[in-house]
Amino acid sequence: MIPLAARADGVCDRTSQVQDAILWAVGSDSCADVTDDDLKDLTVLELQGRSIAALGAGDFDGLIRLQELNLSDNELSELPSSLFDPLFSLRSLYLHDNDLASLPTDLFDRLYLLDELTLHGNQLAELPEGMFDDLSRFNGLLLGRDGRGLERVRQFIQQHEATTPEQFIEALPELHKQRFVFVYDSEGLGSEFVSGTHPRVVSWGADARFAFAWTTDPEASEMFRQSIEFLIPDGNEWA
Repeated sequence: MIPLAARADGVCDRTSQVQDAILWAVGSDSCADVTDDDLKDLTVLELQGRSIAALGAGDFDGLIRLQELNLSDNELSELPSSLFDPLFSLRSLYLHDNDLASLPTDLFDRLYLLDELTLHGNQLAELPEGMFDDLSRFNGLLLGRDGRGLERVRQFIQQHEATTPEQFIEALPELHKQRFVFVYDSEGLGSEFVSGTHPRVVSWGADARFAFAWTTDPEASEMFRQSIEFLIPDGNEWA
């Protein structure tokens, strides 16, 4: 017996315009037939000009591979703070030409790969203080080896007043704390301080465009114990 694909939870409970857009995108006639795999396959969702006045917190659940969401030219006056949390692959978000007068401070906090955001044509007089503080992911700033990435890291250190590796690590965006590997052997300068007991930690953020690495051996010499390596891709290697 071949198991049926799991039906996606709550598609029939979503805002009607969102339902319709999902059904059209997956080529289904019934919201009850939409599966989890259907939602995972969506990369673009067009919702512009559909007279949407409100959205529910779970309207975009399951769209984990969505890269473009267009909500422009609607009648939205507010948005739930967790609305975009499931969309961690989102790169383009269009919210222009709505009636938004304010936004939750943490509205975009989970959009780790966001490159493009439009908000013009709303009633926004200002954005919440600190709204984009957690978007300091260095993403899109490491273009070539012209030093701009390193300069952004210096700005990050100054902004968070980090004077030790521990303070720098604590200030890193959550994505760096969730994506990491342990290195148990090394041919680098600090190889004598890398072992199974005290591995070297390598963490990376959005798109793995750069990585940070640090030693965990408390007996390492100060040069290695008080420093963090900043690595950027150079062809098939890291430099």
